[in-house]
Amino acid sequence: MAQLRTRSEREVDNLVTDCLYQVSKGLSYTGWDTSQRLRMRDLVSKLGLLEPTANPGVSRLHDQENGRDILRTVSEVTGISTAALQGEKRGGPVSKARQLVFLLCNEHAQQMSTPQIGRLMNRDHTTVIHGTRKARERIQADPDYKETYDRILSRLAWEK
Repeated sequence: MAQLRTRSEREVDNLVTDCLYQVSKGLSYTGWDTSQRLRMRDLVSKLGLLEPTANPGVSRLHDQENGRDILRTVSEVTGISTAALQGEKRGGPVSKARQLVFLLCNEHAQQMSTPQIGRLMNRDHTTVIHGTRKARERIQADPDYKETYDRILSRLAWEK
């Protein structure tokens, strides 16, 4: 006779399965809902495992302070001031760099929701979602943009 499992055991099994699937696809768990993230963080800490990341060389960044670190690093690498990145200017290099901030905060500052990223950047959360999507597309299509993204990641990994 099969052993009956409690609901929480099934939930943990499902969560671990989801995590393994995400990691096997090379994805972070930024697309998961908040309850899934919190349960996974709890499970990972209990098991003493490292959190899955989109880039193994970069540890997960935590909280608003690291969002500001990402903003500062993007500013340094791109040569665009933080004021300009947070400002009203649209289009061109400022917009592309701002989208990198959105993407990096979304991927590596897991405690930051899109509304929090929007507040950091003086933008609406829907703009953050759109900018993140555009940055991912641009990384796939533009080798120079990908190189800038990689330089920022390596700089952030150095600071961890």
